[in-house]
Amino acid sequence: MRVDEAKIEFSKQIIVEAFEKFKRIAAAFSGGKDSLAMTRLILDVCEEYGFEQPIFIISDPIPIPENDDYVKRITREWGIRRYVHYRDLLKQEYIEKASPIAKDKQRCCYWLKVVPLNEFIKREKIEALFVAIRWDEHPERAKEVYFSERDNPRHVRVHPMLHWTWLDVWLFIKERQLPFNPLYLKGYTSLGCAPCTSVVKKDGFKNVDEIIEFVKRREIPERAGRDIDKEKIMEKLRRMGYF
Repeated sequence: MRVDEAKIEFSKQIIVEAFEKFKRIAAAFSGGKDSLAMTRLILDVCEEYGFEQPIFIISDPIPIPENDDYVKRITREWGIRRYVHYRDLLKQEYIEKASPIAKDKQRCCYWLKVVPLNEFIKREKIEALFVAIRWDEHPERAKEVYFSERDNPRHVRVHPMLHWTWLDVWLFIKERQLPFNPLYLKGYTSLGCAPCTSVVKKDGFKNVDEIIEFVKRREIPERAGRDIDKEKIMEKLRRMGYF
């Protein structure tokens, strides 16, 4: 099986359109499979068309330690020249307002993700933000469009991966031999902040082929390892500015 080439080309067209429309652009690279695929496509488009790389926001506010090491390695190996670590956007007062961390999911996400992101967008005068969400990932994300205007601060969320599926992402990673996050081999199926992310397959995976076969079977939801309380309030979180 291979990813439909038309899906890849359409994603690249969305990326090109964003670069042609906006000057100040950022992109979220969490270290997860979706943002890895999107980041590769963005970099390919930049190389092909001569666009300046966006500013990448890497990792998570409270990353799983291995993820922190991974995003730093990819940033270096892929020649990402402009980036900021999400954790470095946090102010001590935000950490205090979010504490105890992850107890109140809405408050925690607001102060550790939404507020720092909005401040970054304002400070850097970001006009567009690339985000690697997909329609099949969560019911709330299924409502999204490719170019989504946002207020406070005013900017546009660009979603080039919306039409991809969970399987598409892993097939693309295999085809392109992308250096995916080793946390997936430990049995994670979706990655986020450490307090709200857990292993789904306890015995892990041996390689990308095992992951692909697991995804094909669809026996367990992709986001089964994400905190259920947070999943239930996704609509509220997204209204606040969460991805």
